[in-house]
Amino acid sequence: MNYATVDAHKISEFSYWFHQIWTTGLQIVIALIIIYNTIGLATFPALFLVALSMLGNSPVAKLQHKYLTELMLAQDRMLKAIAEALTNMKVLKLYCWENHFKNVIQRLRQEEFNWLSLVQAQKGYYWSSPIIVSAATFWACYLFEVPLTTSNVFTFLATLRILQEPIRSIPHVLGLLIEAKVSFTLI
Repeated sequence: MNYATVDAHKISEFSYWFHQIWTTGLQIVIALIIIYNTIGLATFPALFLVALSMLGNSPVAKLQHKYLTELMLAQDRMLKAIAEALTNMKVLKLYCWENHFKNVIQRLRQEEFNWLSLVQAQKGYYWSSPIIVSAATFWACYLFEVPLTTSNVFTFLATLRILQEPIRSIPHVLGLLIEAKVSFTLI
């Protein structure tokens, strides 16, 4: 593997997910309309939390851009060190430099792991959004005394399931957008 292969993969993966950017918003709007028709005023806390999570995406996406950039650079440094060690294996063995290169590669792996941990922690923000939206909506149904019949509950839960997928796909799509942007700048 080399830099061009990794960057080409990121760019090709982005082209596959390109239309997910605008369809995600459309799916969220349609799901909220269905929820409003099902449970009425109890939809507004869900709408508020969805809007709040969308607004929170901007600063989180900036942090994720920084973390993903650093992660990709760390991966490039490690890949370069491993390629150098494999290319010069005879020299490493001849001068007994195996431990030195092993320590360098372990340090680079630890750096990559640290950036990867930060990236995954950022994604936790996005993954918790649908759970919080559903809990707040059920709480609002209780407070607004919205009667929850079998038909509303099943319609609401099915629509909430439909709503969760676009909300959960936001970090993936944003991550792909950021990775593609970084890959375009590295090429």
